[in-house]
Amino acid sequence: MKRILAETLRMFLLLIAVSGVAFLLITKAPIDPLVSYIGTNSTLSKEAKEEIADYWGLNDPLPERFVTWANHVLHGDLGESITYKKPVAEIIKIRFSYSIVLMLLAWAFSGILGFFLGVLCGLHQGGLYDRIMKLFCLITKSAPTFWLGLLILYLFAVQLGWFPMGMAVPAGKLASEVTIGERKL
Repeated sequence: MKRILAETLRMFLLLIAVSGVAFLLITKAPIDPLVSYIGTNSTLSKEAKEEIADYWGLNDPLPERFVTWANHVLHGDLGESITYKKPVAEIIKIRFSYSIVLMLLAWAFSGILGFFLGVLCGLHQGGLYDRIMKLFCLITKSAPTFWLGLLILYLFAVQLGWFPMGMAVPAGKLASEVTIGERKL
């Protein structure tokens, strides 16, 4: 019991430390959230910009901003997305469902395909097909994962046009034109 409490405390402290470092890195990023929100060619007055900054708490000291942010997160309020004008929790829920479907399809596809290719290579051990598969596996294991991912995106999304490139939006559509269920993104 003592060990469980110690591990729980350690994980809690680690969570606070990681949250603090992530918050600090985001606040020190070269991207100004106010300029990102209103745009670089904004015609808003200085007073209007200050009002927005005050509303968001951008003028508050960093420790106060962190405590406010952590309090909101602990109460389940992740804020509202500037891009989609919707609650962040709702957007995460929608995107997470896409990720789960993609993960399950990839798992099933790789499991089934890997099983049958492994059986085929085992049946023709030392043959041409086995050597080609070994070479393919060696190349894919040696190449950086991000590079293979970019090549796969280029092939299937850009060249073949089978999948959207980003933001889970069908090819040729803007994010503002897409509806998921009853929700319009």
